[in-house]
Amino acid sequence: MHGGYYKGRCRNATVARWNAEEQCFYHWREKFGRIYIETIKYPTDEQEPWWDVFDVVEELCNPNSRFRSMKRPASLETQTT
Repeated sequence: MHGGYYKGRCRNATVARWNAEEQCFYHWREKFGRIYIETIKYPTDEQEPWWDVFDVVEELCNPNSRFRSMKRPASLETQTT
């Protein structure tokens, strides 16, 4: 579901948000004390076997309000990957 939050597994996240238009998940990652917004694909959408993928465990039907209200901080505008 577009905009839905999912619990799952990948190298850097356990919760991600699906973007149906771009066919990928978005998640927040902390690295060296900074937060980055990154994209990651669903396992069957990734063609390269060495890239990390987000393996969904379940949809979060009523995500915690901290996830629903996640907004991109202005300080992250140039830090996406």
